[in-house]
Amino acid sequence: MIPPIRLTATLFPQSFKFLRGVSEASIAREAAEDTEREKRLYEEDLALKQAEEAARQRDIKVKALAAKKKADAAAQEAARIAKLPRLVSGRAYAFLGSDRKCAEQFQQALTMDGLEKRKRIADLLSYNCGILVDDTVHVSPIGLLVSGYRLVSVEEGNDRFKRGWVPESWVHLPTKQTVTR
Repeated sequence: MIPPIRLTATLFPQSFKFLRGVSEASIAREAAEDTEREKRLYEEDLALKQAEEAARQRDIKVKALAAKKKADAAAQEAARIAKLPRLVSGRAYAFLGSDRKCAEQFQQALTMDGLEKRKRIADLLSYNCGILVDDTVHVSPIGLLVSGYRLVSVEEGNDRFKRGWVPESWVHLPTKQTVTR
């Protein structure tokens, strides 16, 4: 004898829900709720993606504005420095004396010859009587002219903000150049 087949909801879940007391109206209501839930999740996901895109666009604008401000500041600084005098010693490096006396001693050492000259300059540097800076850097004159020497502050390069005494003849004001087209 063949055992009878029991028709249960586990065998045919969709087809025989009404056998368990579930009406077609409630099935339709659940389907509508599922559709509404999926629609709400889709809209929330879309809103989240739009918010992320708006935040990314804001970040791009903020970074662009910061880069523009930085470039403008650099251009203003370059324009300010271009108006300052240059330090021109006529050599590859210029000596900034830690005081006026050191600057005078360096000038005396420049008049010497050969080994004596190199030894005197090395002594001045080793005793921290001054530093060597790149020639033709822009400098800002500080204070008054004293006995033909001027206190300056370096305004560019690796030695920026370093101060020292130099002969007044080394401080050259910028020349006005005219551009012709």
